[in-house]
Amino acid sequence: MSINLRGWGDAAKLRRLSSLLHSGAFDMCLLQETKRSAFTDSMIHGLWGYKEVVWVAKESIGLSGGMLSIWNKDLFSFRFSFTGVGFLGICVEWKNRLLYIVNIYSPCSLAGKRKLWKDLLEFKSNNAIGDWVLGGDSNAISKSGERRGNSGSKSLSERSEFSLFMEAMEVIDTPVLGKKFTWFNSDGSAMSRLDRFLLSEGFIHQGGVSYQWIGDRDISDHCPIWLECSNHNWGPKPFKFNNCWVDHPEFLDLVKKNWAQSDVRGTKTFVISEKMKRLKEALKKWNRDVFGFKDLCIDKTVRELNEVEDLIANGDVYPTDLNSKELVRNFWEQIHSKESLLRQKSRNEVDSRRRF
Repeated sequence: MSINLRGWGDAAKLRRLSSLLHSGAFDMCLLQETKRSAFTDSMIHGLWGYKEVVWVAKESIGLSGGMLSIWNKDLFSFRFSFTGVGFLGICVEWKNRLLYIVNIYSPCSLAGKRKLWKDLLEFKSNNAIGDWVLGGDSNAISKSGERRGNSGSKSLSERSEFSLFMEAMEVIDTPVLGKKFTWFNSDGSAMSRLDRFLLSEGFIHQGGVSYQWIGDRDISDHCPIWLECSNHNWGPKPFKFNNCWVDHPEFLDLVKKNWAQSDVRGTKTFVISEKMKRLKEALKKWNRDVFGFKDLCIDKTVRELNEVEDLIANGDVYPTDLNSKELVRNFWEQIHSKESLLRQKSRNEVDSRRRF
Protein backbone atom coordinates (compact mmCIF):
# COMPACT_ATOMS: atom_id res chain seq x y z
CA MET A 1 0.00 0.00 0.00
CA SER A 2 1.08 3.59 -0.62
CA ILE A 3 -0.32 6.87 0.69
CA ASN A 4 0.76 10.50 0.96
CA LEU A 5 0.05 11.23 4.62
CA ARG A 6 0.26 15.02 4.52
CA GLY A 7 2.01 14.82 7.87
CA TRP A 8 2.52 12.20 10.58
CA GLY A 9 -0.22 13.85 12.63
CA ASP A 10 -1.43 13.31 16.17
CA ALA A 11 -2.39 10.15 18.04
CA ALA A 12 -5.89 10.06 16.51
CA LYS A 13 -4.56 10.16 12.95
CA LEU A 14 -1.93 7.49 13.65
CA ARG A 15 -4.49 5.22 15.27
CA ARG A 16 -6.68 5.58 12.19
CA LEU A 17 -3.70 4.86 9.90
CA SER A 18 -2.84 1.77 11.93
CA SER A 19 -6.44 0.60 11.63
CA LEU A 20 -6.34 1.09 7.84
CA LEU A 21 -3.12 -0.92 7.59
CA HIS A 22 -4.59 -3.75 9.63
CA SER A 23 -7.86 -3.79 7.68
CA GLY A 24 -6.01 -4.61 4.47
CA ALA A 25 -3.45 -6.98 6.00
CA PHE A 26 -0.78 -5.30 3.88
CA ASP A 27 2.71 -6.77 3.81
CA MET A 28 4.41 -3.51 2.84
CA CYS A 29 3.56 0.16 3.11
CA LEU A 30 5.08 3.21 1.41
CA LEU A 31 4.37 6.49 3.19
CA GLN A 32 5.11 9.93 1.75
CA GLU A 33 5.21 13.41 3.28
CA THR A 34 5.63 12.20 6.85
CA LYS A 35 7.00 15.63 7.87
CA ARG A 36 9.15 13.92 10.51
CA SER A 37 12.90 14.24 11.00
CA ALA A 38 13.31 11.04 13.02
CA PHE A 39 11.67 7.68 13.73
CA THR A 40 12.17 5.00 16.39
CA ASP A 41 11.48 1.27 16.48
CA SER A 42 8.76 1.80 19.09
CA MET A 43 6.94 4.25 16.81
CA ILE A 44 7.03 1.79 13.90
CA HIS A 45 5.99 -1.17 16.06
CA GLY A 46 3.07 0.83 17.42
CA LEU A 47 1.93 1.73 13.92
CA TRP A 48 2.42 -1.73 12.39
CA GLY A 49 1.04 -3.62 15.38
CA TYR A 50 3.94 -6.01 16.07
CA LYS A 51 7.75 -6.11 16.11
CA GLU A 52 8.60 -8.47 13.24
CA VAL A 53 8.94 -5.56 10.85
CA VAL A 54 11.74 -3.78 8.95
CA TRP A 55 11.77 -0.12 7.95
CA VAL A 56 13.84 2.56 6.26
CA ALA A 57 13.17 6.30 6.33
CA LYS A 58 14.15 9.49 4.58
CA GLU A 59 13.97 12.38 7.03
CA SER A 60 12.01 15.52 6.27
CA ILE A 61 13.64 18.92 5.94
CA GLY A 62 11.84 20.87 8.63
CA LEU A 63 8.15 20.25 7.99
CA SER A 64 8.67 19.45 4.34
CA GLY A 65 8.77 15.97 2.80
CA GLY A 66 9.89 12.81 4.52
CA MET A 67 9.31 9.18 3.47
CA LEU A 68 8.94 5.88 5.29
CA SER A 69 8.91 2.33 3.89
CA ILE A 70 7.79 -0.54 6.16
CA TRP A 71 7.50 -4.26 5.45
CA ASN A 72 7.07 -7.61 7.16
CA LYS A 73 10.43 -9.09 8.14
CA ASP A 74 9.92 -12.37 6.28
CA LEU A 75 8.65 -10.76 3.08
CA PHE A 76 12.02 -10.84 1.31
CA SER A 77 15.77 -10.62 1.93
CA PHE A 78 16.93 -7.01 2.31
CA ARG A 79 20.23 -6.08 0.64
CA PHE A 80 20.62 -2.28 0.76
CA SER A 81 18.77 1.03 0.60
CA PHE A 82 19.38 4.04 -1.61
CA THR A 83 17.99 7.54 -1.69
CA GLY A 84 17.92 10.77 -3.65
CA VAL A 85 15.84 13.88 -4.14
CA GLY A 86 12.24 12.68 -4.18
CA PHE A 87 12.80 8.97 -3.66
CA LEU A 88 13.70 6.29 -1.09
CA GLY A 89 14.55 2.86 -2.48
CA ILE A 90 15.51 -0.60 -1.31
CA CYS A 91 17.12 -3.50 -3.14
CA VAL A 92 15.94 -6.95 -2.02
CA GLU A 93 16.11 -10.58 -3.08
CA TRP A 94 12.68 -12.02 -3.86
CA LYS A 95 11.90 -15.31 -5.61
CA ASN A 96 15.60 -15.72 -6.48
CA ARG A 97 15.63 -12.37 -8.29
CA LEU A 98 16.73 -8.85 -7.47
CA LEU A 99 13.88 -6.45 -6.86
CA TYR A 100 14.12 -2.67 -6.51
CA ILE A 101 11.23 -1.05 -4.63
CA VAL A 102 11.20 2.75 -4.75
CA ASN A 103 9.05 5.01 -2.57
CA ILE A 104 8.34 8.15 -4.62
CA TYR A 105 7.52 11.66 -3.40
CA SER A 106 8.14 13.79 -6.45
CA PRO A 107 8.92 17.52 -6.31
CA CYS A 108 6.19 19.84 -7.57
CA SER A 109 8.37 21.74 -10.05
CA LEU A 110 9.06 20.33 -13.50
CA ALA A 111 12.79 20.88 -12.94
CA GLY A 112 12.59 18.80 -9.75
CA LYS A 113 10.72 16.02 -11.53
CA ARG A 114 13.26 15.98 -14.33
CA LYS A 115 16.06 15.52 -11.79
CA LEU A 116 14.16 12.70 -10.06
CA TRP A 117 13.57 10.89 -13.36
CA LYS A 118 17.18 11.40 -14.45
CA ASP A 119 18.58 10.12 -11.14
CA LEU A 120 16.45 6.96 -11.21
CA LEU A 121 17.42 6.20 -14.80
CA GLU A 122 21.10 6.64 -13.95
CA PHE A 123 20.77 4.42 -10.88
CA LYS A 124 19.14 1.71 -12.95
CA SER A 125 21.85 1.82 -15.61
CA ASN A 126 24.65 1.64 -12.99
CA ASN A 127 23.29 -1.30 -10.96
CA ALA A 128 22.55 -4.97 -11.42
CA ILE A 129 19.57 -6.01 -13.51
CA GLY A 130 16.38 -6.65 -11.56
CA ASP A 131 12.65 -6.07 -11.42
CA TRP A 132 11.22 -2.70 -10.43
CA VAL A 133 8.36 -1.31 -8.36
CA LEU A 134 7.90 2.46 -8.24
CA GLY A 135 5.11 3.52 -5.90
CA GLY A 136 3.93 6.76 -4.37
CA ASP A 137 3.13 10.36 -5.21
CA SER A 138 4.46 10.99 -8.71
CA ASN A 139 3.03 14.55 -8.69
CA ALA A 140 2.50 14.11 -12.44
CA ILE A 141 -0.09 12.76 -14.85
CA SER A 142 0.46 10.84 -18.09
CA LYS A 143 -2.92 11.57 -19.72
CA SER A 144 -5.12 14.66 -19.85
CA GLY A 145 -8.04 12.71 -18.39
CA GLU A 146 -6.11 12.15 -15.15
CA ARG A 147 -6.66 15.76 -14.08
CA ARG A 148 -9.80 17.80 -13.69
CA GLY A 149 -10.45 21.34 -12.48
CA ASN A 150 -6.95 22.81 -12.91
CA SER A 151 -4.35 23.06 -15.64
CA GLY A 152 -1.05 24.71 -16.39
CA SER A 153 1.08 25.74 -19.35
CA LYS A 154 3.57 22.96 -18.60
CA SER A 155 0.96 20.18 -18.47
CA LEU A 156 1.52 18.88 -22.01
CA SER A 157 5.31 18.92 -21.68
CA GLU A 158 5.11 17.28 -18.27
CA ARG A 159 2.83 14.50 -19.53
CA SER A 160 5.12 13.81 -22.46
CA GLU A 161 8.27 13.70 -20.33
CA PHE A 162 6.61 11.54 -17.68
CA SER A 163 5.55 9.05 -20.37
CA LEU A 164 9.09 9.02 -21.79
CA PHE A 165 10.48 8.35 -18.30
CA MET A 166 8.17 5.34 -17.85
CA GLU A 167 9.21 4.02 -21.24
CA ALA A 168 12.92 4.44 -20.47
CA MET A 169 12.53 2.77 -17.05
CA GLU A 170 10.61 -0.06 -18.72
CA VAL A 171 7.78 0.13 -16.22
CA ILE A 172 4.04 -0.18 -16.82
CA ASP A 173 1.15 1.78 -15.35
CA THR A 174 -1.11 -1.20 -14.68
CA PRO A 175 -4.92 -0.94 -15.02
CA VAL A 176 -6.73 0.98 -12.28
CA LEU A 177 -9.91 0.06 -10.41
CA GLY A 178 -11.72 1.87 -7.62
CA LYS A 179 -11.78 5.64 -7.74
CA LYS A 180 -10.71 7.63 -10.80
CA PHE A 181 -8.49 10.14 -8.99
CA THR A 182 -6.11 9.92 -6.04
CA TRP A 183 -6.06 13.57 -4.92
CA PHE A 184 -8.93 15.97 -4.21
CA ASN A 185 -8.78 19.56 -3.05
CA SER A 186 -10.87 20.64 -0.08
CA ASP A 187 -14.08 21.57 -1.95
CA GLY A 188 -13.87 18.97 -4.71
CA SER A 189 -13.36 21.53 -7.48
CA ALA A 190 -10.00 20.02 -8.51
CA MET A 191 -8.78 16.43 -8.63
CA SER A 192 -5.90 14.48 -10.16
CA ARG A 193 -4.43 11.01 -10.38
CA LEU A 194 -1.06 11.86 -8.84
CA ASP A 195 -0.40 8.60 -7.00
CA ARG A 196 0.34 5.31 -8.76
CA PHE A 197 2.39 2.13 -8.97
CA LEU A 198 4.69 1.62 -11.97
CA LEU A 199 5.88 -1.97 -12.40
CA SER A 200 8.34 -3.87 -14.56
CA GLU A 201 6.95 -6.74 -16.61
CA GLY A 202 9.01 -9.23 -14.64
CA PHE A 203 7.44 -8.18 -11.33
CA ILE A 204 3.94 -8.21 -12.82
CA HIS A 205 4.51 -11.80 -13.96
CA GLN A 206 6.26 -13.05 -10.81
CA GLY A 207 3.81 -11.34 -8.45
CA GLY A 208 0.70 -12.16 -10.45
CA VAL A 209 -0.33 -8.49 -10.38
CA SER A 210 -3.81 -7.94 -11.79
CA TYR A 211 -4.33 -4.22 -11.23
CA GLN A 212 -3.85 -1.34 -8.82
CA TRP A 213 -6.72 -0.18 -6.64
CA ILE A 214 -7.45 3.41 -5.59
CA GLY A 215 -9.08 3.25 -2.17
CA ASP A 216 -11.35 5.70 -0.39
CA ARG A 217 -9.97 9.01 0.81
CA ASP A 218 -9.64 8.98 4.58
CA ILE A 219 -6.89 10.63 6.68
CA SER A 220 -5.39 12.69 3.84
CA ASP A 221 -6.44 14.58 0.72
CA HIS A 222 -4.64 11.74 -1.11
CA CYS A 223 -6.28 8.32 -1.46
CA PRO A 224 -4.38 5.14 -0.59
CA ILE A 225 -3.41 2.88 -3.48
CA TRP A 226 -2.45 -0.77 -3.44
CA LEU A 227 -1.68 -3.68 -5.72
CA GLU A 228 -4.06 -6.59 -6.22
CA CYS A 229 -2.24 -9.83 -6.94
CA SER A 230 -3.91 -13.05 -8.04
CA ASN A 231 -1.24 -15.64 -7.24
CA HIS A 232 1.34 -14.03 -5.01
CA ASN A 233 2.56 -15.60 -1.80
CA TRP A 234 4.28 -13.05 0.40
CA GLY A 235 4.51 -15.40 3.36
CA PRO A 236 2.31 -16.06 6.37
CA LYS A 237 0.08 -13.26 7.66
CA PRO A 238 0.66 -12.61 11.40
CA PHE A 239 -2.37 -12.12 13.62
CA LYS A 240 -3.07 -8.39 13.90
CA PHE A 241 -5.35 -6.48 16.22
CA ASN A 242 -6.21 -2.85 16.84
CA ASN A 243 -3.59 -1.18 19.02
CA CYS A 244 -6.28 0.77 20.87
CA TRP A 245 -7.51 -2.49 22.43
CA VAL A 246 -4.55 -2.71 24.81
CA ASP A 247 -5.36 0.76 26.17
CA HIS A 248 -8.83 -0.33 27.21
CA PRO A 249 -9.22 -1.37 30.90
CA GLU A 250 -11.34 -4.43 30.01
CA PHE A 251 -8.94 -5.90 27.46
CA LEU A 252 -6.55 -7.89 29.66
CA ASP A 253 -9.34 -9.36 31.82
CA LEU A 254 -11.23 -10.39 28.68
CA VAL A 255 -8.22 -12.24 27.28
CA LYS A 256 -7.48 -14.00 30.59
CA LYS A 257 -11.11 -15.02 31.09
CA ASN A 258 -11.57 -16.28 27.54
CA TRP A 259 -8.35 -18.29 27.65
CA ALA A 260 -9.18 -19.86 31.00
CA GLN A 261 -12.75 -20.77 30.01
CA SER A 262 -11.82 -22.36 26.68
CA ASP A 263 -12.07 -26.08 27.42
CA VAL A 264 -10.16 -27.75 24.59
CA ARG A 265 -8.67 -31.24 24.66
CA GLY A 266 -6.06 -32.78 22.38
CA THR A 267 -2.41 -32.27 21.57
CA LYS A 268 -0.70 -29.10 22.80
CA THR A 269 -0.52 -27.70 19.28
CA PHE A 270 -4.23 -28.33 18.67
CA VAL A 271 -5.25 -26.84 22.03
CA ILE A 272 -3.30 -23.62 21.45
CA SER A 273 -4.62 -23.30 17.89
CA GLU A 274 -8.25 -23.76 18.96
CA LYS A 275 -7.91 -21.38 21.89
CA MET A 276 -6.45 -18.72 19.60
CA LYS A 277 -9.38 -19.12 17.20
CA ARG A 278 -11.89 -18.68 20.03
CA LEU A 279 -10.01 -15.71 21.44
CA LYS A 280 -9.96 -14.06 18.02
CA GLU A 281 -13.75 -14.38 17.69
CA ALA A 282 -14.26 -13.07 21.23
CA LEU A 283 -12.09 -10.04 20.47
CA LYS A 284 -14.04 -9.32 17.28
CA LYS A 285 -17.34 -9.33 19.18
CA TRP A 286 -15.89 -7.23 22.02
CA ASN A 287 -14.52 -4.72 19.53
CA ARG A 288 -17.96 -4.31 17.95
CA ASP A 289 -19.59 -3.80 21.36
CA VAL A 290 -17.00 -1.35 22.73
CA PHE A 291 -15.85 0.62 19.70
CA GLY A 292 -18.59 -0.20 17.22
CA PHE A 293 -20.72 2.95 17.40
CA LYS A 294 -17.81 5.38 17.06
CA ASP A 295 -16.31 3.34 14.22
CA LEU A 296 -19.66 3.09 12.44
CA CYS A 297 -20.03 6.88 12.53
CA ILE A 298 -16.49 7.36 11.19
CA ASP A 299 -16.98 4.79 8.44
CA LYS A 300 -20.32 6.37 7.48
CA THR A 301 -18.69 9.80 7.10
CA VAL A 302 -15.82 8.35 5.03
CA ARG A 303 -18.33 6.58 2.81
CA GLU A 304 -20.40 9.75 2.30
CA LEU A 305 -17.28 11.82 1.53
CA ASN A 306 -16.10 9.39 -1.12
CA GLU A 307 -19.58 9.11 -2.63
CA VAL A 308 -19.69 12.91 -2.97
CA GLU A 309 -16.24 13.00 -4.58
CA ASP A 310 -17.18 10.20 -6.98
CA LEU A 311 -20.28 12.14 -8.08
CA ILE A 312 -18.12 15.20 -8.74
CA ALA A 313 -15.42 13.15 -10.50
CA ASN A 314 -18.02 11.57 -12.79
CA GLY A 315 -19.44 14.99 -13.67
CA ASP A 316 -22.86 14.19 -12.18
CA VAL A 317 -22.90 17.28 -9.94
CA TYR A 318 -20.99 20.52 -9.54
CA PRO A 319 -18.63 20.93 -6.54
CA THR A 320 -20.73 23.88 -5.34
CA ASP A 321 -23.82 21.65 -5.10
CA LEU A 322 -22.31 19.45 -2.38
CA ASN A 323 -20.33 20.44 0.69
CA SER A 324 -17.36 18.06 0.92
CA LYS A 325 -15.57 20.46 3.29
CA GLU A 326 -18.23 19.83 5.94
CA LEU A 327 -17.79 16.05 5.64
CA VAL A 328 -14.00 16.39 6.01
CA ARG A 329 -14.53 18.52 9.13
CA ASN A 330 -16.95 15.95 10.57
CA PHE A 331 -14.47 13.13 9.90
CA TRP A 332 -11.68 14.80 11.88
CA GLU A 333 -14.06 15.69 14.72
CA GLN A 334 -15.15 12.05 14.95
CA ILE A 335 -11.71 10.45 15.04
CA HIS A 336 -10.52 13.00 17.62
CA SER A 337 -13.65 12.29 19.66
CA LYS A 338 -12.81 8.57 19.58
CA GLU A 339 -9.23 9.31 20.62
CA SER A 340 -10.46 11.46 23.50
CA LEU A 341 -12.75 8.63 24.66
CA LEU A 342 -9.88 6.13 24.62
CA ARG A 343 -7.65 8.47 26.61
CA GLN A 344 -10.38 9.13 29.14
CA LYS A 345 -10.95 5.41 29.68
CA SER A 346 -7.22 4.92 30.10
CA ARG A 347 -7.01 7.71 32.69
CA ASN A 348 -9.99 6.29 34.57
CA GLU A 349 -8.27 2.91 34.75
CA VAL A 350 -5.09 4.50 36.14
CA ASP A 351 -7.09 6.48 38.72
CA SER A 352 -8.92 3.37 39.90
CA ARG A 353 -5.63 1.55 40.41
CA ARG A 354 -4.27 4.44 42.44
CA ARG A 355 -7.29 4.36 44.78
CA PHE A 356 -6.43 0.83 45.81
